[in-house]
Amino acid sequence: MSKSRKGTAKKFILNQVYPYSSISSLLIALPVMLIYAVAYYSVLGDGFYLGPVSLTFLFYFATTVGILRLFSKDVTIWFDSQYMYVQLNQQKPHRYDKQEILGFYSYDYSTQSPLLFNSKISIHFYLTNGKKIYFNDSSYRNIVDEDKRLLLLKFLKTAQNELKFSPIRRKYRHYANNVYWYTHHQYKN
Repeated sequence: MSKSRKGTAKKFILNQVYPYSSISSLLIALPVMLIYAVAYYSVLGDGFYLGPVSLTFLFYFATTVGILRLFSKDVTIWFDSQYMYVQLNQQKPHRYDKQEILGFYSYDYSTQSPLLFNSKISIHFYLTNGKKIYFNDSSYRNIVDEDKRLLLLKFLKTAQNELKFSPIRRKYRHYANNVYWYTHHQYKN
């Protein structure tokens, strides 16, 4: 989860993170769906049989989630006075100047409403050079993991403090409600 060492910056470790755009997961899901549809059609023809359709969908879903988890990584994030560091698995960390980060979209992990509690990782950083850094949860479950939610809340507060950002209520086209744009007030994305 999160580690802190005396004399060094606090590191946040997020497990099973899909560090690509959510839309890129369609590049995995659609071909898998096509393969299962062709297999179903070649075995059973064009008839609709509830049992085989349900079983085919279950295999499709399990295969897609399994492939997404294969591409998932453990992400370590930390800050120093000038940079945000992102390390994927044991690779060399990427360094991003804090001044180059325009803002980020994230769930409001600090909500006080138990109905809106969320422990799914979904944080998208936007940089001045047009690049984006994606952190998406590879899990499909909607069950709230309280330890993970608290870790995400600590990360959110740390990122806001380190980057000098504040939340701006703004609907993001790829999200439902309870998502905020965190930025300096001069950037309204």
